[in-house]
Amino acid sequence: QEKAATLFFFFSKTTEDKTTRSTAIMLSANEDEKCGRLQKALNSYLTISSDSTSKVAAEALVKAGMISTQLKDKQQARQLFEKAADLKDADPWNSIAALGIMRLAYEEKNYQKVLERSSQAIASSNIEECSQALLLTSQAERQLGHFQKALELDDRLLKEFPGSESAHDAAFTRLLLLQALKDPS
Repeated sequence: QEKAATLFFFFSKTTEDKTTRSTAIMLSANEDEKCGRLQKALNSYLTISSDSTSKVAAEALVKAGMISTQLKDKQQARQLFEKAADLKDADPWNSIAALGIMRLAYEEKNYQKVLERSSQAIASSNIEECSQALLLTSQAERQLGHFQKALELDDRLLKEFPGSESAHDAAFTRLLLLQALKDPS
């Protein structure tokens, strides 16, 4: 992996083609990340994000945001996710970025921010991402005291994604919501 990262990086420096260069840098960054060289991978992703098409830039921004989260730089992660989420024509990376924003906002107890990005993340075609976005939205609604909305979201999650990991968590929070609503059922 270290050799591959070095070769891809070297190749990116020798090619004139912008698309090929971006691909080589992306592959180099992926290999650096696998080897645990997170700062080097982060720098490569940041380079690509400013020198690529929307879709490639969004992917690089999301990956850079994930590394920033690992490095405990939540402010940078949030900025990178925001930038990726707002890029045009960058699906599926927009919804992944929106989910990243939601996670960070929930950790910071900024439940309104979770709700602001929820529709973008819920629109994901990826089952696990969509179910996670539904769960975070439900939890934010519950924290804001909107128990009925949260219950509806949990019911939707359990119905549409019954086998997901998020559905397992939703089943428990659903019980908490029924208790809070004093539901006789």
